[in-house]
Amino acid sequence: MPVLAESSGAESRVFQKDLAPYAPEFGKRLTDVLAKAPLWGILSGPSGWTPEFRTATEKADRVSRREQVCAHGIDTHLLQVTRNAFVLADAIAPSSERETTVLNDTNLTFLSLTHDLGYADPSISWDDKKAPGHIDASIVWLDRTRQKTRSPFNPSANRSLNVLDENIEMYSSVMRGMSEDSLKKEQTSPRKRQPTPVDLLTQAVTFADKADFFRAGRLAGLDTPPSYDANPYFFLADAVRDYSLDAGDGKLTYSVELQRGWTFERWKKEVETQGYGWVLGTGRQFARSLGLEFEVQEMPLAASLR
Repeated sequence: MPVLAESSGAESRVFQKDLAPYAPEFGKRLTDVLAKAPLWGILSGPSGWTPEFRTATEKADRVSRREQVCAHGIDTHLLQVTRNAFVLADAIAPSSERETTVLNDTNLTFLSLTHDLGYADPSISWDDKKAPGHIDASIVWLDRTRQKTRSPFNPSANRSLNVLDENIEMYSSVMRGMSEDSLKKEQTSPRKRQPTPVDLLTQAVTFADKADFFRAGRLAGLDTPPSYDANPYFFLADAVRDYSLDAGDGKLTYSVELQRGWTFERWKKEVETQGYGWVLGTGRQFARSLGLEFEVQEMPLAASLR
C-alpha cells in the first residue's frame, strides 16, 4: 500500500468540490482512488490535480477545440468517462470483488483520465478532425512520466511511479485497443475466444469513452457548422442533452435524452447513416462479452415529455 502522508482533508475537499456535479457516491469513490498509486503524485496531489496533469489536459482540450473536434477537458469529458467506467465495470462485478484484479477502480480511473493526453502533443497530425496519433502520444506521455527521477522526500509519488512502471505495458495495450482502427477491426472479426480480464478492461474503458461521444456538453467552445452536411457529428452530439448507462435484467442499456426537434428514430438512423455506428458498437461488444443484450433507447421520462 502507498504511503499517504501527504494526503490531507484539504485535498479531499478540493476534489469533492471539483466533483460536485456528479453523484455523491461517485465523488467519494473517486476521491479514494485519487489518493492511491499510481494516481497520487502523478495525477493528483495535496492541492487537487497536479500541475503537470492539469496543464496537459488543458492543452489537449484547447487543441481539440481549436481543431473543432470536441471538448477533452477534465470537467467536460474525463470525469464523465470515469463515472461511465465505474458503472460498466460494476456490471462485471462489484468494486470490492474487482479490487484485486486488473479491473479495479484504480486502473479504470487512471486510464479514463489519461487516454486523451496525447492531444496535447504538438507533433501529432490532424486529418479531417481526426488525430489517430494521439493514442501513441498518450502512451509517450505515460512513458516519459514513469522514467522521472524518484525523490527520497516523496515516497508516495515514488510508489506511483513504480506502479506506473509495472503497469505501462498493460496501459499501453489498453490504449492501443481504444483506437478507431482497432475497434472497427475487432467489431468485424468473428469472436474466437473468451475475453481476458485485460480485454474486459479495454472494452469497459472504451465504451465509457464512446458513450460520451454524443452529448451536447462535448461541444462547448466549438463553432456551429454552417450546415448539417458540413459536420453531421456536431448536430448528432448536440441532439443529446444527456444519457445514462444501466446494466440489469440481462441487458446493458444506453439511454439518450434528446433535444426538442429530434425523434429517437431519426437520431439513431442518422448515427448509422453518417458512419458512427461503430461508436455504439463498442457497447454491443462489451455487452456481448458479458453475455448481455445491448439496447439503445430514448430515456422513458424524456420521451413522455416530448
